[in-house]
Amino acid sequence: MKKNIAVIGAGYWGQNLIRNFFELGALKYVYDEDSSVKNSFIKKYKLSNASLNQILDDIEIDGIVIVTPAETHFSITKQALEQGKDVFVEKPITLDISEAKTLIDIAEKNNRILMVGHLLQYHSHFMELKKYVHDKKEIPVRISSYRKSLGKVRDNENVIWSFAPHDISMINSLIPGEITEIDKINRKYFNDNTDSSAMTFLKGDKRVRVDLEVDWAEIEKIQRIAVYFSDEIIVFEDSQTEPEKKLYKLKIPFTKTNLMQKNSNKREYINVKANNPLKNECLNFLNSIETRKKPITDGDEALEVLKFLIQLDNV
Repeated sequence: MKKNIAVIGAGYWGQNLIRNFFELGALKYVYDEDSSVKNSFIKKYKLSNASLNQILDDIEIDGIVIVTPAETHFSITKQALEQGKDVFVEKPITLDISEAKTLIDIAEKNNRILMVGHLLQYHSHFMELKKYVHDKKEIPVRISSYRKSLGKVRDNENVIWSFAPHDISMINSLIPGEITEIDKINRKYFNDNTDSSAMTFLKGDKRVRVDLEVDWAEIEKIQRIAVYFSDEIIVFEDSQTEPEKKLYKLKIPFTKTNLMQKNSNKREYINVKANNPLKNECLNFLNSIETRKKPITDGDEALEVLKFLIQLDNV
């Protein structure tokens, strides 16, 4: 594989993308504003040293991977797209709807790939859940999604912006349409930032009830989305450490009559070939560069996530 990828940003998450693109044989450059951080990765992976402008001017570089603070996403992504590069930018695409639309327009005008890091869309277990829900041809009664852990607390964004994009992306792909009738409870433990948020709203034309909770001050790690039907509940629990137990069904009809009696919570596990979601995401970006096919998490998908993220945060 040709070395045609540069990763911009070598922090907490950037180092994971650096490792995966290196393992795929596609990494040529790493750039970080902190020269000591940049140099450590150059030494570790035996890479060439280059400035950001030199990287963008390199005709051998097809794809730029942007893993910098969210407030910088617009300017760096815009610069890369305008210099003819395909871009994979981490979530959120930007902090502003008009800026996201500008990036989408630039990508379209220049025939460039614009991909956003909504990782769970590339997770084999969620992919199977999504297929199951769509094949069922029945509107869910309810969706619940929980993303909780003890850290990592951030000062530059609240827990909604940090955690919820993953859940909103998954929910959007299961139930299209607008969100209405939002109720929310925020909790603040350390400063003026939101550390925990419980949200409930209606989704789409069929007004499916969605309950979404995000919390970075919870002792138990919970990453779970459940889709409730009249005859069963299907659950993707990514916090389950055993891959064969991440996706399962509960054969419990979600009705008042049935829930007025004691039910068995026996799980019927669904066999899914586990993948490495991050590596799969990286492969999808490389494939989009090669085939010019839009990724699942393109600019339009990311714009919808951003719209709902802002809507939920502003309630």
